Amino acid sequence: MIRDSFKPMLVCVLFLVACSNYIVHPKQDTEDEPDSAGFEFMPGDAYAEADDGESSQPDSDDQDATGDSLDADGTDGDVETTGSDDGGIEDTETPALTCIDELKSGFESDVDCGGPCPACAEGLACFNNKDCASIYCVNGICAELDGFGIKCGGLPNENTTGVINEESLLPSGGLIVTEDGALIENLHITGALDIRANNVHVRNVRIDAGGALYAIRTDRQVDGKAFQWPWKGIVIEHVEAYGTSSAIVLAGGQGNAAGEGVIIRHVNLHDSGSDATKLRSNVLLECGYFHRLGTNEGAHADAVQSRKGNNVEIRYNNCDLPVSGSVDFPGSPYKTNACVIMGAEVGPIDNYHIHHNRMNGGNYTVYVGPDKGFGAPTDVVINDNSFGSHYRYGIMSAKTSVIFSNNRCESSGLEVDDNECACPEGITCGQK
Repeated sequence: MIRDSFKPMLVCVLFLVACSNYIVHPKQDTEDEPDSAGFEFMPGDAYAEADDGESSQPDSDDQDATGDSLDADGTDGDVETTGSDDGGIEDTETPALTCIDELKSGFESDVDCGGPCPACAEGLACFNNKDCASIYCVNGICAELDGFGIKCGGLPNENTTGVINEESLLPSGGLIVTEDGALIENLHITGALDIRANNVHVRNVRIDAGGALYAIRTDRQVDGKAFQWPWKGIVIEHVEAYGTSSAIVLAGGQGNAAGEGVIIRHVNLHDSGSDATKLRSNVLLECGYFHRLGTNEGAHADAVQSRKGNNVEIRYNNCDLPVSGSVDFPGSPYKTNACVIMGAEVGPIDNYHIHHNRMNGGNYTVYVGPDKGFGAPTDVVINDNSFGSHYRYGIMSAKTSVIFSNNRCESSGLEVDDNECACPEGITCGQK
């Protein structure tokens, strides 16, 4: 039973020989809560066997970006149920009365905004990122998004993403989180992190998946059986993860806008068997570094892969996937496919915004697929990105209408012309 949920709790599980330091946010009634606070500890090397019968083998995903399919068998390596992404959960929350009294009251960060009220506009006061419409609070003020420097602390790389306090990390086995409001921090996890709750915050965590299918996933019901993307309010930040047999992060959640389900930021994702992320609905992905992907035999690795989902925003990330086998990377063991690839193979795709990223490599750096049974992706906007030259075929292949504007070549600063970016002088790029 949790008596003081603000204090860090040290839980040691002898049969795992692992300890975890975590904080559980306060709840109205904790009398019936188990001492484990909604955590189920699992040894990393046993995670695949306990993974509801799913194979720990890589899924046969990611057909070459020149093909018509994202996945050879159309299964994505996980079981999809029919029906909507909302999992049957309705959002019945209503704004507090103080949100319309034209006063700064209650837990508002500014007048009638922040806290339980609608997010604040730029220039208004904030306590944290969630208080701001821009999802960016700087020195107590909601700031605008104006580049990698302000938003991400510089171009996302190994120095600006991932773990920020190495000394604080404690060893842990794989975790299943079922406690709403749990804070998972300061851990070096061997295994996988399976989130089955609302408002879970993950920060300053390193995950060596040890061959598990995914390092982080947010798709399961509490019983672990259904795939309905039932959760919302999940934040994953300053995480380094690697060593999966499939993608590193499988994420999606409840909501009606990017970030309401899941926010992923300042992550360093690398050395996966396949992709960095598989994204579904209501996800904001920002300030991430995606590199060294696709170690499986025959992999076609993507930084972002979507086969269904609405309301996805991808901004201020650094995707560095120079195509394997190109002249400048002849011995690369990584088999890359695309920085972003989408195709509505297991459900519709709508409202997908890709902006202010650095994207380099892949067969096509961005691939937007055709109608594969659920209509072609709709409302896809790609703007203000910087594209590198180390691709195989071109910057983008779009099988449907997209808005593509103000995208520039990293080598010259000029707008992308004829789907190509010239290589820097003295360097040979691509393999056409």
